[in-house]
Amino acid sequence: MTHQLTLEIPDDVYRPLLQKAKDRGQPIETVAQECLAESIHKQAHAIQSRRWIGAFESNVPDAAERHHEYLGQALDELQGRSGD
Repeated sequence: MTHQLTLEIPDDVYRPLLQKAKDRGQPIETVAQECLAESIHKQAHAIQSRRWIGAFESNVPDAAERHHEYLGQALDELQGRSGD
């Protein structure tokens, strides 16, 4: 089932949307629908991910501050590289 929706959007949103539609050779309505759907899906994914924050104990007190470093170390280990 589909629904018709009429929106008023400012020029600073309309112009890039129109350009994107022209670049793709698609109607602006199609591109707007895709952008809206993508935004909703990203938001839903973020909400689901937040449910897990704080759900597990890691025994790593600085995990929040150094998570990129820890992920890099884990990737190196998976790829057989050593930090030594």
